[in-house]
Formats: sequence, structure tokens, C-alpha cells
Amino acid sequence: YPSQPSDAFVAHSGLVYGEDHDGVLIFHPQQNIALPTWSWEQSKWRVASVDPGGTGATSDPTGITVWGVSGDEHVYQYGEKLWRGNPGSTEMADWLFRWHSRAPFDFVPVDPSAPTTIVDLGRLGLPALGANNDRKTGMAQHASLLKSRRFKIHPDCVETKHQYQTYWVDPRKDRSTREGTQTITPKDHHAEIPDCNRYSTLRIMDGLPSGQRRSTPIVRHGSRASRI
Repeated sequence: YPSQPSDAFVAHSGLVYGEDHDGVLIFHPQQNIALPTWSWEQSKWRVASVDPGGTGATSDPTGITVWGVSGDEHVYQYGEKLWRGNPGSTEMADWLFRWHSRAPFDFVPVDPSAPTTIVDLGRLGLPALGANNDRKTGMAQHASLLKSRRFKIHPDCVETKHQYQTYWVDPRKDRSTREGTQTITPKDHHAEIPDCNRYSTLRIMDGLPSGQRRSTPIVRHGSRASRI
């Protein structure tokens, strides 16, 4: 682990998704960041995960990431959004509908500690549900997905890159097992993007909630949604 906390911003050894036990980088910017090879509309599954923040000037940020899964089971992060604080469900839904109106989400996992947001996004026409918040399994599975290079990230997702590179294991815990899942972040984020990606990883591994995509797309009108 880096001798000084500030060294973790540039050294890989203490990062959650840094250097693995075999010396291979889990998150490798040159290998995990690339342009897409299929379009959003061509994805067989589409998912957006939401990690709501708190309220007030010093509250946690709110993060959203948008994923598509290809026919051959590769995963691509098309977009990200970060707000400082909690913008409210309506503003989150407005941003999500920019993607949903092009091709609908199959599911929108939300931090289960935010039940009001889950209900609100559902009422606004999005397939919101409580995310699987198993940190140990989620972090391990997402690390595996990153390291396999089957998960790629759009170059415009600069916050994702930043958070992966400033999200490290608590040096007071045993990093060799990742069992404690105790982590440290800088002041400008609380790992909202990695948390979203952990939710999405577990969701796609669990499969579609209903076993099939919505039969009709949803179009949003102001604060209400209707089927067409």
C-alpha cells in the first residue's frame, strides 16, 4: 500500500480496482476505455443504475451509469451522470429518459436504501427496482468483469475513470481477501460510479426480472409517462 494516502491517487497497489494479486491491473485505462462496437439500440439488455445522494451543500453526490449488453455478452458503459447532492427523482428521470426514449431500459436498479426514489422513478415510467447491495460479491464480480476486458467504458465517461483511480482499500483492512470491503475515497466523491457499476454487474448476472423486455416503449411527457 502507498506510504502516504495521497500516493494512492497515482499508485495502483492500494486501489480497489488496481493491481490484482497476479500483478495485472483490474481497471486498465488503455484497455477498458474504448469506443463502442455496437449501438445503444442494438444492445440486447439495457440497464441504468442509480446511487442517490443526500441533500445539502456537503451531502453525498448522486451518480448514474448507463450500460448496454451485446449479443455476445460483452458490456459497455455508454454514459454517466453525477450531481453534487440529490437533484430529486424528476431531474434524474429527465436525464434517464434521454436514453430510455431511444431504446428502453430493461431495468433501473437503485440503491435499496432509497425506497422513495425507487417508487418515484417507477411512477414516472422507468423499470426501477431495489439493487442487490451485496458489496463483497458485487465488488468481486465487477472486478472480474473489468479484468476480463469484456467491460468497456466510453471515453467521455471521465468521472468513471476518475473514481476508479481514486477509490482504494482501507489500509487498516486485509486487502489480500477484499473480505472487509472497507474503502476510502477523496472529498469529491464517495464512489457513486463504482457503486452504480456494482449494482449493474449483479443485476445483469441475475438476469431480467421478468425474463423479457417490455413489449412497448415508454414515452415521457413532462412529469408523467405513457405507453405508445
